[in-house]
Amino acid sequence: MAPSTPGFPEPRASAQRPAGRREYESYDNAESAFITLAASTVFQEVITFGGRPESIIIDASAAAIEVRFSNRGQAPRAPVRLQHAGETRFQVAAEIVEARDPAGAGGQLVTAIGRYASGGIDVRNNFGGPSRERPSLPDESRATQIDTTE
Repeated sequence: MAPSTPGFPEPRASAQRPAGRREYESYDNAESAFITLAASTVFQEVITFGGRPESIIIDASAAAIEVRFSNRGQAPRAPVRLQHAGETRFQVAAEIVEARDPAGAGGQLVTAIGRYASGGIDVRNNFGGPSRERPSLPDESRATQIDTTE
């Protein structure tokens, strides 16, 4: 090849398909409540959710509080101590969130936010939250099945 003749370009990197898993979280609805902890060492209920959210965010205004999660009719799980103020995300499905200050001083603000995917919304009861339930069509406007055999 002569020096004045350009060579072939470098080969292109082959296109990579995205990974076969989700890299993001998708939640359609949320429900939240907050409480100011009283000067006591007993667990105080922050919220009882209308359903069972897939993810719960706890936002605490001070460090060294304990939270625990439970479901209706079940004993609470072991408490989790939050060593920092701010937001902590839990990938846990629970209906009840309780918090306490082990020192007993009180005054901390605790917020619990439950995040629901579209399939996790409880439409059986009216909890004042969003609903996926839609009214049925009247009988005369429903499609009828036609017999195709002759």
